[in-house]
Amino acid sequence: MFSIKEAKLECMIGANCGFEGQIDTKGTIRIDGSVKGNVKADWIILGEHAKIHGDLNARVVIIGGAITGNILAKESLEIRHTGKVFGDIRSNKLSIIEGGIFEGHSSSYKQEATVIDIKSK
Repeated sequence: MFSIKEAKLECMIGANCGFEGQIDTKGTIRIDGSVKGNVKADWIILGEHAKIHGDLNARVVIIGGAITGNILAKESLEIRHTGKVFGDIRSNKLSIIEGGIFEGHSSSYKQEATVIDIKSK
């Protein structure tokens, strides 16, 4: 079981559920079933039996299942020992636990710098 310290669970797709389409939610989504489509949330947690065919976009992503698609994790991405990622990753922090599988390219996510224009009077 995954613990959620900072985020409140807003949405869950159970192990016996399948979903096809786009998911866009605030807060945290936990997926234990299958999803065909893109998922956007604050936190995304994929349980050990989750199967995703689509892209993920979140601040924090935890992968315990399998995903075929690209991932943008603005803060961090963790691939657990049962996790499988087949696609490209952009993340500020990337952690792959021994046994986790990653096939693709990874790059560091850098937020756009804010330009401040200071004019003297």
